[in-house]
Amino acid sequence: MRYLNKLDIILVPVFLFAFALSIRLSGGIWGAQPTNDEYMARQAEYIYTYGHPAVPDPYSASELYQPAMAYLLALVGHVFDIVPLKMGMSSMTISEGIVPPILGALTVVVIYWLGTELYDRRAGIIASIFASVSYPLLMRGLKGYTFHNALSLLLIVLTAVIIIRAIDTLKKPFPKKTQQQLLYIVNLFLPAVLIGFTGFAWGGYFILHTILISFTLILSIYYLIRKRSMDGIKRVWIFTVITLILGTGLAYLLYPVKGLCEISRAMQMLSMQKAPLVYASTADLQPTRFTSYEMVFGPWVIIGVILLLTGMFALFKTDKMDKLNNIRGIYLLSLIIVTLIPAVKAYHFLDIFSMFAFVGIGIGAVYIFNRIDTIKQDRPRQFSKAIIIIIVSLMLYSMAVSSAHMIPHTKELWPENYSIAYKYIKNNTDEDALFFNWWDYGNSIGYTGNRRTVIDQMNIRDCDVIPVSKVIMGTDPEEGLKIVKEYKEKYNSSEVYLLITRNDAMLSSIIGYCAGYEMNNIFITFHDSKLKAMTPISASSIYYRLWNGDYIEGYELFYENADVKIFKLNCNEQNPR
Repeated sequence: MRYLNKLDIILVPVFLFAFALSIRLSGGIWGAQPTNDEYMARQAEYIYTYGHPAVPDPYSASELYQPAMAYLLALVGHVFDIVPLKMGMSSMTISEGIVPPILGALTVVVIYWLGTELYDRRAGIIASIFASVSYPLLMRGLKGYTFHNALSLLLIVLTAVIIIRAIDTLKKPFPKKTQQQLLYIVNLFLPAVLIGFTGFAWGGYFILHTILISFTLILSIYYLIRKRSMDGIKRVWIFTVITLILGTGLAYLLYPVKGLCEISRAMQMLSMQKAPLVYASTADLQPTRFTSYEMVFGPWVIIGVILLLTGMFALFKTDKMDKLNNIRGIYLLSLIIVTLIPAVKAYHFLDIFSMFAFVGIGIGAVYIFNRIDTIKQDRPRQFSKAIIIIIVSLMLYSMAVSSAHMIPHTKELWPENYSIAYKYIKNNTDEDALFFNWWDYGNSIGYTGNRRTVIDQMNIRDCDVIPVSKVIMGTDPEEGLKIVKEYKEKYNSSEVYLLITRNDAMLSSIIGYCAGYEMNNIFITFHDSKLKAMTPISASSIYYRLWNGDYIEGYELFYENADVKIFKLNCNEQNPR
């Protein structure tokens, strides 16, 4: 029986990992997904080839982003080099495809671990199955989704597990045996190490600081209200302060480039501080609506919230530990509150909240199930259990069906014509050529076209976005060429190009706003496959005129297909100023 129990402990995580991995391998692409993911893949391939990231970046004006994911991708690429099999793809293509799903599946296993640690294995299993089919988490771990998200989510939930274990260790006296002393010290210092590595992987790792500080504050307030001994709380405060200092210090040692500006950036993303212009139009930085939570709970949002609240209540009701009572209930409360606030402010953060929400749902479902066992009559007890099983199953089924409908649309973010245009750029322009384009295409131009762009997903400073927007959607071509000349001299480029796309029509109001016009003063759309100006000023915009084939001096058509047009810009002195 003991052997079977040990085998069961191993088999459950293995099954959950295999289940989550198989789902994540069903979407995405082999290689790197366009936009942000191509930036990380480009850095990974640079590390793979030269042993270090591209600093300074030859294709971007931004500083290096947190490179832990890039190092991991490069390492796995070298591992595949050792495998004596012909894969039909390069080792880095395989790495970029397989690493994000593996990280996503490991995250599911750690969520199971967290549910088990806080309550029991059944709660962990329910939480991990929810996480396996959750769209916000799936979208962070599909093939080719090589940006930092898959690694940072794993590190966040892993740190959450290790922190609760460290707090449990604090309740115990320092052991006498050397081996136990070493284990005691490791348990206390491991959270700081993980916080440091999370900072190496993701700029928003300060959410771990907020979780730990909030937990310590709420725990202290709870003990003051209940008039209990504060002896244990003092040890928790010392642990919190030391952990955050050491963790932050390690993060700075591993990745000193960004510094405290990451706090400012997080506040900008949450609309708590003035943000770059492009943040106002970024879809996943918009406030979440009630329907957004259907991606977390499925259509059963109300029932999901009820189960979540029940789970938090269950921990307060059943957690009776020595010295630090209700610590698990307060900890889950901290995890939920700290991650819910950014999730309400921006859809971008729903993935972090969902990990801990699923743990609460798992605990809530098991708690209700346990309470049903106290019913003395056999038939009502069986009926009540069947109802709970049906509700949880329907929630999981609806989430799985919703994700199954969405995953097939994740193969390519942009049509193939975009990649064709980028490859043409690589083969037909000078290596030091400079490109003006909307920021959505910058990383892809750098990755596939190997050319520098003025703005991209990493470089979104207003001082660059505004002039680029004027070149694309402004109404004064002479001003546009003057801007082009300044940037050509700034980057010492031999050639400058303007890349516009069919999709820019949909973004015309946003680009026009960034160029200095009132919102919707410039509003362009496609009607019956023809470009249509919806306002008088729209017909005067550079984009509208160029896409319609109008001649503008200094803007020479260089390449075109159904979705992309590229113009070579002549900003010499003879052009009108």
